[in-house]
Amino acid sequence: MNGTAFKTYLLALVTIALVLLSCDNAEKPVTKEEAIAFAKELENAIKKGEGKFLDNAFDKKEFVKRMDLPDTEDGRGFAKGVAQKITIGTQIANSLSDHDNFEFIKHYIKDNRHHLIFRVYADENASLNYQDYELIKTNDKCGVADMYIYLTGETLAETMRDMYNSLYPGSFGIGDVSESEKVTDMNKLKELKDLMHSGKYTAAKEMYDGLPAYLKVTKTVVMLNVLISANLTLEEYNNAIKDFQAKFPNEPNMSLMMIDGYYLQKDYYKMLAAVNALDSQINKDPLLDYHRYLSYDLLEDDENSLACLKRLVKAMPDFQKGYIELITVYLKNNNQSEADSLITLYRKKPKFNQKDLNTIISYYQ
Repeated sequence: MNGTAFKTYLLALVTIALVLLSCDNAEKPVTKEEAIAFAKELENAIKKGEGKFLDNAFDKKEFVKRMDLPDTEDGRGFAKGVAQKITIGTQIANSLSDHDNFEFIKHYIKDNRHHLIFRVYADENASLNYQDYELIKTNDKCGVADMYIYLTGETLAETMRDMYNSLYPGSFGIGDVSESEKVTDMNKLKELKDLMHSGKYTAAKEMYDGLPAYLKVTKTVVMLNVLISANLTLEEYNNAIKDFQAKFPNEPNMSLMMIDGYYLQKDYYKMLAAVNALDSQINKDPLLDYHRYLSYDLLEDDENSLACLKRLVKAMPDFQKGYIELITVYLKNNNQSEADSLITLYRKKPKFNQKDLNTIISYYQ
């Protein structure tokens, strides 16, 4: 083979290699149609209790990359462990009751990346959270690169990195922690979460208070204190929120957390402002009219509270609490015709609790 032929042959090989590499490794763009279809599939899977769908949708290679851990034995070991145990979908599905809500509310594009925002609402205690999924496409399938959790104010990858940094804190001047201490402390955190899932919040609080100081500088761990204390006394809940606010004052999730915080502090104007700030951040969620209603009701602003309830019932016809509150307002104000119309609609909702309605009607008869 002469020189010219060899160069031509070599160029052909390089060209083929580049084409193959681009076909195998290049990230193909997600289309809007694919993003919406994935959102609906995810919503239905979680509602059916099939959390494995989300577990399997995580692009583990991309997620590990997002954690941005040091290329050390500890870093690689931690990353491998996380990648093998991503069960966020199973955790979400297992935490929801029949009356709770996991709902797709928005699709948007940022920096050429498709995002999906879901609302997570626990009916019993009216707790609210949002999850923002960043999508990625690999092997012609739509998946999840990472997710931003509004309650923690950071992505899941950032949470995992924070956890790694708390386990290997030497680089932060805190002093190294022995391997046996790390294992012990991780077991404590697991036991603490098990206590929370079992509803044993007093015991969980005692265990949290006994955690070592190096863990209590981690946002995720400090957030556990807030979640635990929400099920204890109002004073303990308020103190936990203040502790989080003091340690992480400029976090983007403060609007969500301070809806409860300002309520506990009886600062209802700021509570309303926090609701509006959160709605601007989400852009928009009709459920937040329920929290606006609560704020206006506490401020004794009947006109705005009624307007919020009307918008809520119209936008969310399957949200029971909206109906209950609006029927109560109508009965309280002797607006029987409006109440009767809404009661008729309520009776036709098989998933609505009819005993709750009967209790209200009996009270105002």
